[in-house]
Amino acid sequence: MEGSTFSQLRAAAKKEAKKIGELNPKPARYRLVTTRTLTAGNKSELRKILSPWVERDSDIVGAEDLELLLNAAPEVERRHVKLWLTSAAQLSQSIHAAIWTRSGQMLAAIQKAIPKYVDTGVFGVASRRLYDEKVLILSGPPGIGKTSVAQMLVAEAVALGYEPIEISADIEEGNRVVDPNKKQILLYDDFLGATFLETRLSKNEDKRIVSFMARCRASPNTLLILTTREYILKQASSWSEVLDREGLPMQRMLIELTSYSRRERALILYNHLYMASKLPAEAKRALLPDRAYLKIVDHKNYNPRIIEFVTSGYSNLLDPDRYLDFVLSNLDEPEQVWRTAFEQQLDDDSRDVVLLLSTMPSAITVDELERSFAALAAARGKLIAHGAVTKALRVLDDSLTRSWSGLRGPEVAIANPSVGDFAGAWLRANPLDAEALINSVVYFEQLDWIRGQVVAPKAGAGVARYREAFNASILRTTDAAPLGFSMNWVQNRWYMAYRESRGIEGRLVFALRSANDFPKSAPDSTFQAWLRAKVEIVAARWREGRVEDMENALALLEWMSDGGSLPDVLKEAAIDAMKRASSAGDWEAVANFLEDNPEATGVQMDQLAGDFEAWIDDALTSDLDSFSDTDALNALEQTAERFSISTSGWLWQDAFDQVTARTNGWDGEPSPKRDSVPSPEREVSDAELEGIFGRFGAWEEDGATAAGQ
Repeated sequence: MEGSTFSQLRAAAKKEAKKIGELNPKPARYRLVTTRTLTAGNKSELRKILSPWVERDSDIVGAEDLELLLNAAPEVERRHVKLWLTSAAQLSQSIHAAIWTRSGQMLAAIQKAIPKYVDTGVFGVASRRLYDEKVLILSGPPGIGKTSVAQMLVAEAVALGYEPIEISADIEEGNRVVDPNKKQILLYDDFLGATFLETRLSKNEDKRIVSFMARCRASPNTLLILTTREYILKQASSWSEVLDREGLPMQRMLIELTSYSRRERALILYNHLYMASKLPAEAKRALLPDRAYLKIVDHKNYNPRIIEFVTSGYSNLLDPDRYLDFVLSNLDEPEQVWRTAFEQQLDDDSRDVVLLLSTMPSAITVDELERSFAALAAARGKLIAHGAVTKALRVLDDSLTRSWSGLRGPEVAIANPSVGDFAGAWLRANPLDAEALINSVVYFEQLDWIRGQVVAPKAGAGVARYREAFNASILRTTDAAPLGFSMNWVQNRWYMAYRESRGIEGRLVFALRSANDFPKSAPDSTFQAWLRAKVEIVAARWREGRVEDMENALALLEWMSDGGSLPDVLKEAAIDAMKRASSAGDWEAVANFLEDNPEATGVQMDQLAGDFEAWIDDALTSDLDSFSDTDALNALEQTAERFSISTSGWLWQDAFDQVTARTNGWDGEPSPKRDSVPSPEREVSDAELEGIFGRFGAWEEDGATAAGQ
């Protein structure tokens, strides 16, 4: 009850005494512990209220007693970063006034950040690296928390007697103020610039940085922290041989956003709620019934920036009982978070970049973005200013977009899914912009997002205006090359998430499905002629044995058959295609199609049984490695039985024996060792999270002033 009056604490103690009296059995001993400062008289009065369960004044523990206990057990304090940072890092009292003037903004930000900080396990590793190496580079994607970790490291150093210094312009600032005879910690945030498109390093700046790093590493009293985005560090090394020779990649620590566990998301939410001084206790308690806070913690759009907004942006006009609805509405429709920035703080080019990136299935290269940007400008009838995309990304990065260095070079994407949700809502409310975007589509993959966010949610006349533009985009991009691929961090492994291109079959299925989104009207003759031409091409490829996507090929047959427009040329080619099924999944799809559509092509399952059996013989003898475990063989066995193929022979038994022996002796590929990033913690249960948020229920309305402290 830090921040409460003693009368409020006394009232809470009286209620507690009543509760204790109702316990059965009664407690043998009781202690009252509070974060409020207490006088000797306060303790005596509280003891009397809680008598006979509290026998001695020493069983009443106040804030000053807690400090003494922690001082006597420093190992406990050191295990809990927030505990000792909050108690020891009284920054404004620990440093000289002149230093506060020079680094005041940084220190003020640190003081504000400490109570909300959640340690993901990175802090301890970072601290050890810093004091061992004297120089530490924190890198990672925008918004991951590089600056937060750096701030906590500065706070730790201040608590240990270091003078904090912030470098803002160039490394020469550090050279002017560093004093090897004084304990100093220097923070150079974003030292390589805000985006990879901005050349931050002035002439010979790279050499000065390397020289300064060497100077700090040689000093027993100097610590240096630099932060940068991972992709910029890679590109800077490629630009500058001297940085590369220094071996900077070996000294950095990569912090990944996906390192936030469920427990950490819960703690971030809890900390922001607890520190929200303007948020009534009633609003916080409104999250407790039925564990409603889990709807926030597990929300797909969970983002610390939104959590910051919904806890600090509370209005007194809002009913506290509807606070959960307020939070979820911001997560469900994040335009309430992004609208001000999008509509009032961005120019037209920056808005177009956000809209374009929202349509992409994942990150794209800058070249791909510039191509799309040029197409959208042409659709609007605009001329492009030189460096327009570069300028826009400088504004957007770290807020609405993020960027890094991918395998194909610098890549960009929207900051999180909530930005894309906002872009979709904004386009639905601005049909002229939506139509321009549809007319400018460069990549077929964009159409999926546009259909889901712009076309499908509208109905009747509201969507009719998009029909011509959407069909034209389908015709224009069906043969377009697919987007590339990107890297994602998944469970402590680098996972190559290749963006799978829809084959021609899948793209045609998409075109047919999309046609149903629009009101029925006169047939689009251009679209129908295009479809007939594509069907001829597909039939020719199937006859040659070139089926890119068997499941979508069969879906195409089903769509056209249901519509009564399956041409004979495609029926004949389909038989050739099905005979060439080349995987267990393909043959299962064939079985499903023939059972569900027995009249579509005129072919029956027994007519393909021989082809399937020949494929099985080859797969079980020469391609057994394609079956990961016995479950995969069981699935194939079930498909074979549907074709009336016997599975009792020695070939099947031998295959099961080999796969069983292989999988029993396989322990999995070892995870790569990454000493700089801790292993993800075990995910917590709903009941364990209740232990965190249940604390809000302890604040009664007549003594709840502490709830906002």
